[in-house]
Amino acid sequence: MAFGQVPFKRQGAAVPFRILDDGRIEILLIRRQNKPWGIPKGGVDPGRTLRNTALNEAAEEAGIHGELLEEPLGEFMYQKKKGELLVTVYAMRVTKMDDYWLEQPVRERCWFGFEEALTLIGRKEIQPMIAKLGRMLDVKKSDGH
Repeated sequence: MAFGQVPFKRQGAAVPFRILDDGRIEILLIRRQNKPWGIPKGGVDPGRTLRNTALNEAAEEAGIHGELLEEPLGEFMYQKKKGELLVTVYAMRVTKMDDYWLEQPVRERCWFGFEEALTLIGRKEIQPMIAKLGRMLDVKKSDGH
């Protein structure tokens, strides 16, 4: 492969959500001190899948566990020092939260209402994916009535 044609690295990410008893949806965002709010994401290690990676990063970065919805919400690319990264984003229904987690010393996590999460998310490329999740969950919610 010629110099400069390095394929982009893959990352897996999760948009963690929960549905409250009254049907409202909340999104969990994380951040390092004074940085913009974001979602758990990280590089795919050899032998891991994008889905494994999204779940693993959610546990490490936010201390949360749960299940990913079947279809990814979408993908986006961004630049890092070492080149371009392609991030596949999944919706994650949170079923358990740890009191203590690996990156707790350097990250905070916080639940936000749906609209607030859309406003606060640092990477605007993630906004349409959060909006898509809202539409998916709304459809599910109205099925039962």
